[in-house]
Amino acid sequence: MKKVILMVLIAMFAFSSSASAAYTAESVDTRYGLPDHSKYSYSVTLSGEPNTQVTVTLMYKGPWGQREPVYGSTLTVTLNAGGYATVNSPDLYCCSATHTFPYGNPVVIQAQFQGSYGSVPMFYLQPKY
Repeated sequence: MKKVILMVLIAMFAFSSSASAAYTAESVDTRYGLPDHSKYSYSVTLSGEPNTQVTVTLMYKGPWGQREPVYGSTLTVTLNAGGYATVNSPDLYCCSATHTFPYGNPVVIQAQFQGSYGSVPMFYLQPKY
């Protein structure tokens, strides 16, 4: 009877545990400063475990640290055999600055790695015309 209970517990644990780990990394803040301009794209370099998927999202960062995704900014890429990838987003309509507070609203890149580690060494937000 003890063996049956032990087997059931092992089976439950085997089906409930995930085989892959996930890791979230975030870039440093960047602040945009073109008043009345709202069309941007981003470039980001990622590094992590080779041949793993990474989901990248541009996030507004609120005054108390809260995060809000920018509509249409989420992309999924696979790191190459060296563990690196460069991502260039499509044009996004976001990030409007005001004349009175042009650098007040930072954005960050949030990267969800399907491995156990990763980083966002380079992030650049550029205006599009």
